[in-house]
Amino acid sequence: ILESRHSFDAGNTEIAEGLFRIYFGEENMHLIQRDNLWNKEERAGILGDRKQDQKTEAELFNNWMINLAKVGFHLFRNDTK
Repeated sequence: ILESRHSFDAGNTEIAEGLFRIYFGEENMHLIQRDNLWNKEERAGILGDRKQDQKTEAELFNNWMINLAKVGFHLFRNDTK
């Protein structure tokens, strides 16, 4: 619903950070700090390799959170089929 209402602003990650906080708790907010966004040496970042992409870091993070939420909703869908 948030995605369809265009709640995710290309220059702002507040909504995505709020969803992360809901899903994973305040104690895990350190996982989305800037140091953890990109791959570094032998450590994987949540956004992967830094590429010369036309999307901003905020857009990429928002997309990551949207996709994570979609997977979560799909996995925990209550279908009786």
